[in-house]
Amino acid sequence: MKVPSPRERELQHKTELAQLLEQLARAKRIEVTLAAAPERVTLTIADDGAGFDPEHVVPARPSWGLTIMQERAEAIGARLTVESAPGKGTRVCVAIDCPG
Repeated sequence: MKVPSPRERELQHKTELAQLLEQLARAKRIEVTLAAAPERVTLTIADDGAGFDPEHVVPARPSWGLTIMQERAEAIGARLTVESAPGKGTRVCVAIDCPG
């Protein structure tokens, strides 16, 4: 079995993300931005999909996606912010300070 290169894995992850956003959020437009500055690197993913109310995630149906994203961000010392509203799309931002 062939081990995918880092570039192939990156493409696979982006493809999976786009498919998830299209299916779950019913997004027509997805914007991915990576910004690097000497003090911080920030990844932002925004869509024009269905959106949701992050303050009212139903406890009976926990949002494992949000939980896992938060845990992964914390594991590398990053900050995760999620902005969303019903009918307004979603914006997820992960920022990590650079050592220096």
